[in-house]
Amino acid sequence: MPPETSAYKVNWETTNISPPASLIERFILLFSSDITLSFKSLRAKSSASSKVSPFLIPTKTKYPLPIFPTVSLFLDVLTEASVTLWTTSFISGIVSKVSNIGIEYKRVLLKLTGELFGEKNGKGINFSSIEEIAKKIIKIWKQTKVELAIVVGGGNIFRGRERAKDVDEVSADYMGMLATIINGMALQEAIERLGAPTRMLTAFEVRFVAEPYIRRRAIRHLEKGRIIILTAGVGSPFFTTDSGAALRAIELKCNLILKATNVDGIYSNDPKKNPKATFYKKLSYDEAIKKDLKIMDTTAFSLCKNHNMPIVVFNINKLNSIDQILKGKAIGTLVS
Repeated sequence: MPPETSAYKVNWETTNISPPASLIERFILLFSSDITLSFKSLRAKSSASSKVSPFLIPTKTKYPLPIFPTVSLFLDVLTEASVTLWTTSFISGIVSKVSNIGIEYKRVLLKLTGELFGEKNGKGINFSSIEEIAKKIIKIWKQTKVELAIVVGGGNIFRGRERAKDVDEVSADYMGMLATIINGMALQEAIERLGAPTRMLTAFEVRFVAEPYIRRRAIRHLEKGRIIILTAGVGSPFFTTDSGAALRAIELKCNLILKATNVDGIYSNDPKKNPKATFYKKLSYDEAIKKDLKIMDTTAFSLCKNHNMPIVVFNINKLNSIDQILKGKAIGTLVS
């Protein structure tokens, strides 16, 4: 909760209503600033200064000077300090962007590999596994109020790069995109059964089951508190869903990409096959590309490097891992 503060330390829009005679409560409306908190009441001083301000409008917004009654040059209106409509408030000492819940990131993109949706061998669809993933997502979404976009893979159903020899590469990639839509529909059903609003968006039009991806519409869904599920990759062949995740995170101005896996982060080799594989706590984009780590493809790493988009690779099966990452804890592997 922000401390009670004077009207003289907030931004305002002036009115020509006569000032009240007693203390009143006003509200801060959640508008532009990253450090603006949600609706909180403030007390305004009942009387305004008798001095006339030399300025018709505030000269600065972060630490505005005291508001004096002002006579307009164009309208014969006296503006009083105690009848201002406050829109934002600066609370000193705020470090995190969403400080009232103590999280480090406001908007994140979660990349779910298709194998997480499958059976133990990573193939097919396991609805129990999907429900468990949905429960984890809902828990974090409710606790943190983070704006959440999810990109799903389709490798549990069909992986284009592992196509049969007699299937054209372009056709195989489109089949893989359709597989992500199937996974997206399953995840959407599981999340909505648990009470969270969602929207599924596809990179190419499938109007009977989802909305087409439109950047501004996707951002609006996030701003309204909906979880958006992004499917069909980038809508074109030759690009992986990891590249799609990087592209969408940049387009939607996310603060972070969360890459969910079944292991603790990035290793030099598959830790399930090689117990002596080296675990990397932190990597640069160039190191990840040079080492040819298979956790994400080179295109995805390059996009993130060019736009300074950090990536955290983590184990989704570990309790509260997403919550800890959002609070700035060193979980998994950070690529930045």
